[in-house]
Amino acid sequence: MAEYRKDKQLGRGTYGTVYLATKILENTSDLVAIKRLYTDTSKHPGILCLRELEMTTNCHHPNIIRAHNILHSSPFHSLSPRKGYRTDKIYLELPLALCDLEKLIGDNLIEMEALKDALVQITRGVHYLHSHGIMHRDLKPNNILVYAGEDENTFHFKLTDLGAAKPCSVAAKSTPKLFYIEYRAPELLLEVKRYNQAVDIWALGCVFVEIITGTSPFPTPKHISNKTQLKK
Repeated sequence: MAEYRKDKQLGRGTYGTVYLATKILENTSDLVAIKRLYTDTSKHPGILCLRELEMTTNCHHPNIIRAHNILHSSPFHSLSPRKGYRTDKIYLELPLALCDLEKLIGDNLIEMEALKDALVQITRGVHYLHSHGIMHRDLKPNNILVYAGEDENTFHFKLTDLGAAKPCSVAAKSTPKLFYIEYRAPELLLEVKRYNQAVDIWALGCVFVEIITGTSPFPTPKHISNKTQLKK
């Protein structure tokens, strides 16, 4: 049985907190990412945790993140629930990335050939989801992880943060406010509650522009409303 040593917190998002950890086996140790999923709070409904758990274990594609292990209690002694805290936390062991696409773009580290490859890989990941009847619903650069490629000039990209993903169904009502506002399609800005995977294609286009130009096509303050963004 592997043991895990928490090294530091890497990030905190809507659906969980990610830690850098050392996985200690009998004769070896490896750096991994451990994601603690929010299971049942008013702000982070358990359904989102279950969706991420399902997607990260059932999606089999090189451009979609996949969990290496599922832990039903804290792997870190320091994260054990204190008195009064819920104990039904779920932890995913994930492959450790170099960074996310947002940082890669910000540091201007993408060469032209790698840029083209990024567009292809990200599109393949989205196509896989859509071909299996799934919308991602939260596509943006910091939800695309970057891994080392065959050499220092190539990278491997994986879609992550799948808690918002759900089956495509125009008959089912869905919240239009899951996407970060810079990447929301016009129908989401109009707060239409019945939509399909076309909203992912709009977000994908926004990500492509950002990869090529280094800037979001619709830079937006976080507090701005849907109506204000639509007028822009």
